[in-house]
Amino acid sequence: FQPDSVEAKKLSTFFDLNCYWTHFHKCPTDKQGKGYPRFSYPNGKICADRWFEFECTENKLNDKILILLGRDVERYFQERPDHPLLKSEHVFFLPHPSTANCGNGWSWNKCKSRDDPYLMMLNERLTKLMAWIMK
Repeated sequence: FQPDSVEAKKLSTFFDLNCYWTHFHKCPTDKQGKGYPRFSYPNGKICADRWFEFECTENKLNDKILILLGRDVERYFQERPDHPLLKSEHVFFLPHPSTANCGNGWSWNKCKSRDDPYLMMLNERLTKLMAWIMK
């Protein structure tokens, strides 16, 4: 969309008022373990358990469209199918936008073939999300 178009303004308003973005890594961690605790999924789960509950309550997320970024957060919620955030039909799992996710597998890689299963799944999720936005 053009920056000053009606569609761009609608998209901006939607993201500001109706949407909540989050990811799994809620506490500072360090892959090298030099300044913060070394990152590991179990360490991340400890922080995620605390912070997702806080986010849900503090930000009244039950009324928002949720965009959950990354495989770790998707795995976290798959392990908790009764989590209150998942009661909404408006939950979208997308790849994390990190440059580390622009290559293999479930990613934003633009060079994938159109019949790549990950790309097809991502396109379906984005199409569904855009349908909600442009209502």
